Amino acid sequence: MNHYRASVIMLIVLAMWLMNCSHQQPSIWDGGSVVDYRSLVEGLRAAGHSVEPVVEEISQPFFSVKGRRLIVDGESVQVFEYENNAAAETEAALIPPANMRILWAVTPHFYKKGKLIVLYVGDQTAITETLIALVGPQFAGR
Repeated sequence: MNHYRASVIMLIVLAMWLMNCSHQQPSIWDGGSVVDYRSLVEGLRAAGHSVEPVVEEISQPFFSVKGRRLIVDGESVQVFEYENNAAAETEAALIPPANMRILWAVTPHFYKKGKLIVLYVGDQTAITETLIALVGPQFAGR
């Protein structure tokens, strides 16, 4: 009977340890560099965010390409993927650092890495910190 009790206690301890591990904040994605939409989604998920891709394409008047929208922890994140880095760089240069021409209801944050431009309009620190870690510092916005 003591062997049975010890086994049950060991299983309870193991279950509690596994539950504790699942609630720890995962480290920022180390699965490689963010190079496209798919790797950005993987990086956000690996960093512990809930990520739901939205099927419809989106557009912004200041970008020449259509984008895709992600719902990250309940917030909208827009991802614009260009044919190459140079095209993304050209468009990024058109966005003024302070974005004074557009009135935003919430703070805009523009990020760029390679052929991606990411726009997050919101103030969730966890999202902005992860985007900085994955894509680099914001280049425009407030």
